[in-house]
Amino acid sequence: MTTYQIRHAIPGLETTQDKASTPDNFYRAYGVALLSWQHVEHSLFRVYWAMFTAKVLKEAGAAYYTQDSFGAKLRLVEGLAKVTLSGEMLEAWVGLNKRIKAASVDRNVLAHLTAVADFQADGSLELVLAPAIFVPSKLVRTAKRYDANECHRLTVAFEQLSEDTDKLASMISENSKP
Repeated sequence: MTTYQIRHAIPGLETTQDKASTPDNFYRAYGVALLSWQHVEHSLFRVYWAMFTAKVLKEAGAAYYTQDSFGAKLRLVEGLAKVTLSGEMLEAWVGLNKRIKAASVDRNVLAHLTAVADFQADGSLELVLAPAIFVPSKLVRTAKRYDANECHRLTVAFEQLSEDTDKLASMISENSKP
């Protein structure tokens, strides 16, 4: 069994990756993965803030946090990056932006799929995320299995993405100093 502490967590909030997937393990891994996505969104704001030249936090925060969706926030940062960054910084942003977009697909799965019982070959039940039963199979976008271990993997991936996004924000801040 692997236990880890997420980077931005309140002390004591931890999750486990364990082959014996119980409902508690699933819900813990699922909840921590969703909470970890918040770090990605806050780190993206740090990139936005590092590029924001007016340096009025309330105005920057209002522009970013009043966007209705993560996609809108990302487009806001993308637009500012296009007119603010160049060279190595722009190249770093483009790569990071691709990773953020890919990770947001997994975040949407966490937010919009339903926890259901999946019958195993040995007769046991395991909780997994699946589309609601009334969604036609032609509309289902993913065949990936989202169980407790996948939620654990997403937590690790989201935390790494948040850390990398924070690093880019710091690099932009350092390069924009007079």
